[in-house]
Amino acid sequence: MKSMTRYFLAALFVSLMRLPARADQEQLRGLMAEASDFQAEYTKTVRTKGQIEAAKREIAGSELALLGAIDAIKGGDESGRPQSLCPPESANKAIAAACNTEISKLDGWKKNLAGDPDGLKKYREQLLREQERLTLAGQSWSAKKKSNEALLDVLDVAFQSWQRRYAALVFKSAPYSRLVSTEEGSARCKIPPDSGREAILEGAQGCLQWLWVGAMQNR
Repeated sequence: MKSMTRYFLAALFVSLMRLPARADQEQLRGLMAEASDFQAEYTKTVRTKGQIEAAKREIAGSELALLGAIDAIKGGDESGRPQSLCPPESANKAIAAACNTEISKLDGWKKNLAGDPDGLKKYREQLLREQERLTLAGQSWSAKKKSNEALLDVLDVAFQSWQRRYAALVFKSAPYSRLVSTEEGSARCKIPPDSGREAILEGAQGCLQWLWVGAMQNR
């Protein structure tokens, strides 16, 4: 009985897959390519977002150390070691690490200038240059963040358009709608409600691939 059921399902698949016009097959192929592109672009934007956040945390930590050093010099403390401004690792490990790394760098500058009669003046100048460097770096990363967020907005709008076209072709047009309503089609093409973007793309690609293979085998 099971083998007969599989036979009829296979026969149904073959007969239905002979029906789509070439235009439908082109749409199918286009949707597959778009889904793959979306996954690649989303992966890239998420990776870039992580890089930006890491850079911003590093800059924030460095700025804390630098601010403490500048304040110490202004207050007459030539040691310029603002240990108390660095947050504990339990608060923010990345910022704390960046802050302590910056302190080590600033300490190295002071040691190199030890014994120089103009050492304090030169140290202050180095601090100001470092402040300018960090400011410019922060502005650069902020611009990258804005650009990355704009790209994500564009991708989201395009993804919504893709979703509508995917649903229209696969679930609302013959013969695909009849195929995906079969037991195998439901298993391959049903996307759980409230799925995230990655799950939707992954599930859709599997569904489209199944339909595409059937279409190519039965041209």
